[in-house]
Amino acid sequence: MAQNPAFPCLNVRIMLALYWLIWLVCMPVILVYLYLRSRREPEYFKFLGERFGHHQLRKGPHIWIHAVSLGELRSAAPLIVHLLEGPLPIVITHFTPAGRREVARLFSSAVADGRLTPCYIPFDYDAAFKRFFNAFSPTYGLVMEVEFWPGMIMSSRKCGVPLVLVQRAISQKKF
Repeated sequence: MAQNPAFPCLNVRIMLALYWLIWLVCMPVILVYLYLRSRREPEYFKFLGERFGHHQLRKGPHIWIHAVSLGELRSAAPLIVHLLEGPLPIVITHFTPAGRREVARLFSSAVADGRLTPCYIPFDYDAAFKRFFNAFSPTYGLVMEVEFWPGMIMSSRKCGVPLVLVQRAISQKKF
Protein backbone atom coordinates (compact mmCIF):
# COMPACT_ATOMS: atom_id res chain seq x y z
CA MET A 1 0.00 0.00 0.00
CA ALA A 2 1.38 3.41 -0.98
CA GLN A 3 2.10 5.80 1.85
CA ASN A 4 0.34 9.17 1.88
CA PRO A 5 3.07 11.73 1.05
CA ALA A 6 1.60 14.25 3.50
CA PHE A 7 2.23 11.87 6.40
CA PRO A 8 5.77 10.47 6.48
CA CYS A 9 6.90 7.27 8.14
CA LEU A 10 6.45 6.74 11.86
CA ASN A 11 10.05 7.67 12.75
CA VAL A 12 9.72 11.04 11.03
CA ARG A 13 6.36 11.68 12.69
CA ILE A 14 7.87 10.93 16.11
CA MET A 15 10.79 13.29 15.44
CA LEU A 16 8.40 16.00 14.28
CA ALA A 17 6.25 15.54 17.39
CA LEU A 18 9.36 15.95 19.57
CA TYR A 19 10.43 18.99 17.54
CA TRP A 20 7.01 20.64 18.00
CA LEU A 21 7.02 19.76 21.69
CA ILE A 22 10.36 21.55 22.03
CA TRP A 23 8.81 24.56 20.25
CA LEU A 24 5.90 24.53 22.67
CA VAL A 25 8.16 24.31 25.72
CA CYS A 26 10.49 27.03 24.39
CA MET A 27 7.71 29.42 23.29
CA PRO A 28 7.76 31.47 26.54
CA VAL A 29 11.53 31.92 26.17
CA ILE A 30 11.13 32.95 22.53
CA LEU A 31 8.43 35.48 23.42
CA VAL A 32 10.58 36.95 26.21
CA TYR A 33 13.49 37.19 23.76
CA LEU A 34 11.33 39.02 21.21
CA TYR A 35 10.02 41.34 23.92
CA LEU A 36 13.53 42.18 25.09
CA ARG A 37 14.69 42.77 21.50
CA SER A 38 11.67 45.03 20.99
CA ARG A 39 12.95 47.40 23.66
CA ARG A 40 15.60 48.47 21.13
CA GLU A 41 13.64 47.70 17.95
CA PRO A 42 9.87 47.89 18.60
CA GLU A 43 9.11 46.11 15.31
CA TYR A 44 10.20 42.79 16.85
CA PHE A 45 7.05 42.70 18.97
CA LYS A 46 4.79 45.07 17.02
CA PHE A 47 3.54 42.45 14.55
CA LEU A 48 3.54 39.52 16.97
CA GLY A 49 0.30 38.10 15.53
CA GLU A 50 2.07 37.47 12.22
CA ARG A 51 4.50 35.14 13.98
CA PHE A 52 1.48 33.01 14.92
CA GLY A 53 0.17 33.14 11.34
CA HIS A 54 -2.58 35.71 11.97
CA HIS A 55 -3.17 37.86 8.89
CA GLN A 56 -6.03 39.59 7.19
CA LEU A 57 -7.47 37.29 4.52
CA ARG A 58 -6.32 38.28 1.04
CA LYS A 59 -8.16 37.85 -2.23
CA GLY A 60 -6.73 35.28 -4.59
CA PRO A 61 -3.49 33.34 -4.57
CA HIS A 62 -0.07 34.83 -3.87
CA ILE A 63 3.51 33.92 -4.62
CA TRP A 64 5.38 33.34 -1.37
CA ILE A 65 9.03 34.33 -1.09
CA HIS A 66 10.89 33.42 2.10
CA ALA A 67 13.94 35.67 2.49
CA VAL A 68 15.04 35.61 6.12
CA SER A 69 18.07 37.87 6.05
CA LEU A 70 18.74 41.25 4.55
CA GLY A 71 21.30 39.69 2.18
CA GLU A 72 18.78 37.11 0.98
CA LEU A 73 16.25 39.83 0.32
CA ARG A 74 18.75 41.90 -1.63
CA SER A 75 19.79 38.90 -3.70
CA ALA A 76 16.11 38.19 -4.41
CA ALA A 77 15.38 41.76 -5.53
CA PRO A 78 15.77 41.13 -9.30
CA LEU A 79 13.51 38.07 -9.03
CA ILE A 80 10.94 40.09 -7.07
CA VAL A 81 11.00 42.85 -9.70
CA HIS A 82 10.36 40.23 -12.38
CA LEU A 83 7.55 38.53 -10.44
CA LEU A 84 5.86 41.88 -9.76
CA GLU A 85 5.34 42.19 -13.53
CA GLY A 86 3.11 39.10 -13.39
CA PRO A 87 -0.53 38.82 -12.35
CA LEU A 88 -0.07 37.38 -8.85
CA PRO A 89 0.65 39.45 -5.75
CA ILE A 90 3.62 38.50 -3.61
CA VAL A 91 4.04 37.88 0.10
CA ILE A 92 7.59 38.03 1.45
CA THR A 93 8.39 36.53 4.84
CA HIS A 94 11.26 37.58 7.10
CA PHE A 95 12.47 36.88 10.59
CA THR A 96 13.84 40.32 11.44
CA PRO A 97 12.58 43.90 11.15
CA ALA A 98 15.56 44.75 8.92
CA GLY A 99 14.20 42.59 6.10
CA ARG A 100 10.74 44.06 6.49
CA ARG A 101 12.10 47.62 6.36
CA GLU A 102 14.20 46.81 3.29
CA VAL A 103 11.13 45.53 1.42
CA ALA A 104 9.31 48.76 2.27
CA ARG A 105 12.32 50.76 1.04
CA LEU A 106 13.03 48.82 -2.17
CA PHE A 107 9.43 48.18 -3.21
CA SER A 108 7.48 51.03 -1.62
CA SER A 109 5.06 51.46 -4.54
CA ALA A 110 4.29 47.73 -4.76
CA VAL A 111 3.68 47.61 -0.99
CA ALA A 112 1.49 50.73 -1.15
CA ASP A 113 -0.73 49.33 -3.91
CA GLY A 114 -1.01 45.88 -2.31
CA ARG A 115 0.96 43.90 -4.90
CA LEU A 116 3.57 43.01 -2.30
CA THR A 117 3.11 42.25 1.40
CA PRO A 118 6.06 41.99 3.78
CA CYS A 119 5.47 40.01 6.97
CA TYR A 120 7.16 37.82 9.54
CA ILE A 121 7.52 34.10 8.94
CA PRO A 122 5.20 32.16 11.21
CA PHE A 123 6.70 30.24 14.09
CA ASP A 124 7.62 26.77 12.89
CA TYR A 125 4.52 24.84 13.87
CA ASP A 126 1.62 23.56 11.82
CA ALA A 127 -1.26 25.73 13.08
CA ALA A 128 0.66 28.97 12.44
CA PHE A 129 1.52 27.93 8.89
CA LYS A 130 -2.05 26.81 8.21
CA ARG A 131 -3.32 30.28 9.20
CA PHE A 132 -0.63 31.88 7.01
CA PHE A 133 -1.57 29.63 4.06
CA ASN A 134 -5.28 30.36 4.55
CA ALA A 135 -4.62 34.10 4.50
CA PHE A 136 -2.40 34.19 1.40
CA SER A 137 -3.24 30.98 -0.53
CA PRO A 138 0.32 30.68 -1.89
CA THR A 139 0.57 28.86 -5.20
CA TYR A 140 4.20 28.03 -4.36
CA GLY A 141 6.98 29.12 -2.03
CA LEU A 142 10.41 30.31 -3.12
CA VAL A 143 12.91 29.82 -0.32
CA MET A 144 16.04 31.93 -0.65
CA GLU A 145 19.17 30.16 0.53
CA VAL A 146 18.98 26.98 2.60
CA GLU A 147 16.47 28.24 5.14
CA PHE A 148 14.12 25.31 5.45
CA TRP A 149 12.52 24.39 8.76
CA PRO A 150 10.82 21.06 9.51
CA GLY A 151 7.47 22.67 10.33
CA MET A 152 7.59 24.78 7.18
CA ILE A 153 8.30 21.75 5.05
CA MET A 154 5.62 19.52 6.59
CA SER A 155 2.96 22.25 6.69
CA SER A 156 3.65 23.14 3.06
CA ARG A 157 3.47 19.48 2.16
CA LYS A 158 0.16 18.96 4.00
CA CYS A 159 -1.38 22.08 2.44
CA GLY A 160 -0.09 21.30 -1.06
CA VAL A 161 2.20 24.34 -1.30
CA PRO A 162 5.28 23.40 -3.36
CA LEU A 163 8.57 24.75 -1.98
CA VAL A 164 11.47 25.58 -4.28
CA LEU A 165 15.00 26.34 -3.14
CA VAL A 166 16.28 29.43 -4.98
CA GLN A 167 19.99 29.98 -4.60
CA ARG A 168 22.63 31.17 -7.00
CA ALA A 169 25.35 28.94 -5.66
CA ILE A 170 25.21 26.11 -3.21
CA SER A 171 28.29 24.51 -1.74
CA GLN A 172 28.68 20.75 -1.61
CA LYS A 173 28.68 20.97 2.19
CA LYS A 174 25.33 22.80 2.31
CA PHE A 175 23.85 20.43 -0.27
